[in-house]
Amino acid sequence: MDQAVPVERTTGRDESLKRWRGLKDLIVDAVHHGATGVETVHRRTARTTVEIVARVPGLAGPARAVGAVQDAALAASYEAVRGVSGAVGAVVGLALDAAELARISRSRRSTRSRE
Repeated sequence: MDQAVPVERTTGRDESLKRWRGLKDLIVDAVHHGATGVETVHRRTARTTVEIVARVPGLAGPARAVGAVQDAALAASYEAVRGVSGAVGAVVGLALDAAELARISRSRRSTRSRE
């Protein structure tokens, strides 16, 4: 049986920012892929309902028109979710960039004051 070899972990500030960036990327990807998956199921369910209603005599045209509007609304809604998630991810990325620059600046000032 193999034994795990302990690995020393570095938790410096650089590593911490990398982890925050990784978490941000993970969340944005999860929202994007989750919304896409839910959208697929939502569209399939809506399409099935429209197809059933369209079988009723005299309702095929109106059902398909409602289905087209519904499909467009679904597309816009889920694209908005993905867009907002991407925008929030970009803002968080900028905030992490600013935090990193501030840390570098403090580090340089600290180094200069010791000299």
